[in-house]
This record gives sequence, C-alpha cells and structure tokens, in this order.
Amino acid sequence: LDRDLTAFETLKKQYINDEIELSHDRQRISELEQQSQSMKDGFEKTATSFLRQKNALRQGNKLLERAISDSTEFNSEMRARRVSAMHELSEDLSKTHGEFNKEQSENIALKELVSEMRGKIDEKQKRLRGGNQHNSKHPLM
Repeated sequence: LDRDLTAFETLKKQYINDEIELSHDRQRISELEQQSQSMKDGFEKTATSFLRQKNALRQGNKLLERAISDSTEFNSEMRARRVSAMHELSEDLSKTHGEFNKEQSENIALKELVSEMRGKIDEKQKRLRGGNQHNSKHPLM
C-alpha cells in the first residue's frame, strides 16, 4: 500500500506538472496565435497599402505617358510649323532678294539714263550758251 501510495503521489505530481506544462503550452499557443493574427493583419494592411500605391503609381504612369505623348505630339507639330515657317521665310527671302536685284538693276539703268540725260542737258546748255554768246554779238538773233 505504501508503494501504491508513493506511486500515486508520484503520478499525482507528474500529472500536476504535466497540467502546469500544458497550461504553459496553451498560454504560449494562445500568444503565438495572437502574434500570428497580428502579423496576418499587418501583412493584409501592408498588402492593401501596396495595392493602393500600385494603383496610384499606375494612374500616375498613365498620366505621365499621356503628358509625354501630348508633349511629343506638340513638339512634332512645332517642328513641322518651324520647318514650314523656315521654308516660307526662305521663299520670301529669295523673292525679296530677286526683287532687290531687279530694283538695283532698274536703279543702275535709271542712273545711267539720268547720267545720259545730264550729259545731253549739259550739251544743250553749252550749245545754248555758245549760241547766246553768239546771239549777244548779234542782238537781232
């Protein structure tokens, strides 16, 4: 009976120790489950935040692509306008240069004509003077 009682007491102590250990294990499991849930919630918040940032980044990229496309189109249009304007200016310059050359030739011709006319006027004046001097000798003429 003593042995049975000692064995019973040993079993009782072992049972109590096992129960204490089980209680600690349950508490640890509960803490780990809470940590796991907390981590899961944190991951979900992070994933949601990343998803929002990803969507915002995509939207920003779309806006940036549209702005780049518009800018490229505008630059192409401005380049075409600049080429057209340079072509028009070149044509105007060529036309103006041609008109200038024509007017310069006309001016040279007019100067030559004026010079020729002056020469003729000078000749006539000389003749008239010569004739006037001759006429002054002859008052009747």
